[in-house]
Amino acid sequence: MKARMRGATVREVLIKRNLSLTEWAARLGVSESAVTLWLTGQREPDPDNRKAILRSLNMTWDQVFEVIHDTE
Repeated sequence: MKARMRGATVREVLIKRNLSLTEWAARLGVSESAVTLWLTGQREPDPDNRKAILRSLNMTWDQVFEVIHDTE
């Protein structure tokens, strides 16, 4: 299943929690560039990173991701 991160929603949460992209990336064990690609929809996190993202934000899948339906 392809899923796109709701980048604007996640950015708002990080701002409210006073958490920079650099700090969040470090907590997830990934690079800041990986986080940026996820937030902009250019890449999707792998299943293990999706779980880590949800745990780190204490949010549900539907709050953080939206399903991408193939049109082919």
